Amino acid sequence: MNISRDGNGKLIVEVKEHKAGFEGLGAAAFPLDLNGSGASVGADIAFESAGTGAFALVVYAGLLRYLDLEPLCKAGLITKQEQCRDAFTAGLTSVKDKAVYLLAVAVLIGLLPGLGPVFGAVGLLGMGWMTTRLIRRFYACLTDDQVETLRTASTTAGVELKGMPEAKQSPSTGQVPPMDEPQPAMG
Repeated sequence: MNISRDGNGKLIVEVKEHKAGFEGLGAAAFPLDLNGSGASVGADIAFESAGTGAFALVVYAGLLRYLDLEPLCKAGLITKQEQCRDAFTAGLTSVKDKAVYLLAVAVLIGLLPGLGPVFGAVGLLGMGWMTTRLIRRFYACLTDDQVETLRTASTTAGVELKGMPEAKQSPSTGQVPPMDEPQPAMG
């Protein structure tokens, strides 16, 4: 994230956006049986796969955007309402951008049920990558105090948290730096 001021003293904030990739389509391999029919072939399973994949993609893309904007919210530059609205919009935009791919995967799942193990393996890989990206973004949004508190709590509980940053990765202290002179890139 870059925070600077223009010639008129107006605050300029540039946020690096982490967009959801195709890993979000992996959840379509695990359709929820929405109508309780138990069908595993045909249009029914294709619709359920598309619905499950779309829901997972909206949540994933929205969480990524929400975490991208968390430092701005902590600094008081945007409100929680603006953060949530932008995250929701990012989720819907991601589904709209990947709708063709999502429908193609859903149709393949419906027409070729014998490939279930292949779709399942690819789906697990995709959801694993989604989880990894979300955990990294979560850790990047924590302040130094929050990281230390989390580290202490996990040590007390006897739990090892993988991927926790040793040193601060992003400046999300909740404070806006003074802008007397141009600031270096932050994040």
